[in-house]
Amino acid sequence: MSVVVSANQIPSGKHTICIDIMQALLGGKESSKCGYCHSPDEKSITSGVWAYHLHPTAYQALIDRGWRRSGHYLYKPSIGETCCPAYTIRLDSQ
Repeated sequence: MSVVVSANQIPSGKHTICIDIMQALLGGKESSKCGYCHSPDEKSITSGVWAYHLHPTAYQALIDRGWRRSGHYLYKPSIGETCCPAYTIRLDSQ
C-alpha cells in the first residue's frame, strides 16, 4: 500500500491537512480483537493515522479509497489479513 499525504493548503486557503502519519509511513499495522466474530484466536488488522484537521475533499478522497474513520482516527482495514473482511457497497440514495 502506498500512502500519499499532502500538508499543502487546500485550494480554499482556509484549511490545512494535518495528519500524524508516522505509523503508516513506517509500515505499521495494528491488530485488535475482532468486533464481528469476537474470536480469541482471530484478529482485525488495520493501518491507520490520526487526523485532527481534514478538509472535506481530502476526507472524501480517503473514503473513496477504502479508508474509514472513528473520531480523529482514520484507518484502512487489511482485507487480506483480517479475520472478517468488510466490503464497501455503494448505492445511489436518490
